[in-house]
Amino acid sequence: MIRDEGKESEQLGSGALASGMLQDFRQLSVPLWARMLVLGMVGIVFVSDVVLIAILFLQDVGFGTPALLTPKVPERWLSSAVTLLSSIFVPVVVVAYLVFAETGVNALRKKSNEILSRLIPECLREIRFPSLNEKLVVEVSPTTSHSTRCRYSLSGCQNGSTKRIDLVVSINVRKAGIVVLVRLQESLSVVDAYNSILINLRHTLEGAKREGYTLMEAPAIEKIDNQSFVALVLLRPLSNDFLWDPAQKLHFAQDFATFCHSLVSEGWDAVLS
Repeated sequence: MIRDEGKESEQLGSGALASGMLQDFRQLSVPLWARMLVLGMVGIVFVSDVVLIAILFLQDVGFGTPALLTPKVPERWLSSAVTLLSSIFVPVVVVAYLVFAETGVNALRKKSNEILSRLIPECLREIRFPSLNEKLVVEVSPTTSHSTRCRYSLSGCQNGSTKRIDLVVSINVRKAGIVVLVRLQESLSVVDAYNSILINLRHTLEGAKREGYTLMEAPAIEKIDNQSFVALVLLRPLSNDFLWDPAQKLHFAQDFATFCHSLVSEGWDAVLS
């Protein structure tokens, strides 16, 4: 079978262009007053059309004749009605989208927060560890409705030993960051502790690398409640339509849950404290 590569390239280009235009349209930020103004104008036009249709109908059947007793309803008013209503159908749809759809910066921040505060915790609470005596406990730090950064504390009990690890996830529209916080032991320097973590989490970090994450090579230190933590920072680029694609968002949350499962399993003895 002969393939028309030129035609396929043209179709792919058209699809990419349409996707880009849709993405730009979604990110429009329309002020509330402008939305209400346009909605009011379209409402006036719609009501005027309905009144005009009613007048045409009454002119044809007679103002004093009940519509149900008319032997045959003339076609002129019906044709006019279809023409008028079809002419405003597309504007009504566009205006309805602009008025009721979530667009602009606030919509992007809200969608980011929904992933962090709802979707990721749901996936984390589905994690099961046969070796743990109890179900893994997931604590989510309080977030505002527009927060794009969230902290998760995972803790579990195994053979009477309770351990915990903290992670911070941030979503910046086209980039995601994961920070793994490991308590710094007083007997180790920052560099030695960092290298030890890399050795004990080889499998977990290799899996993250295959999913597109990049590990920052320089160790970082964070202090929380007067305690020092070694921070492993992983960054991953996101596609342009990530926040608008449910499949990509679910994959991100499930992949993060898998990362946490591997992190706890592999690092229980050497990393968690």
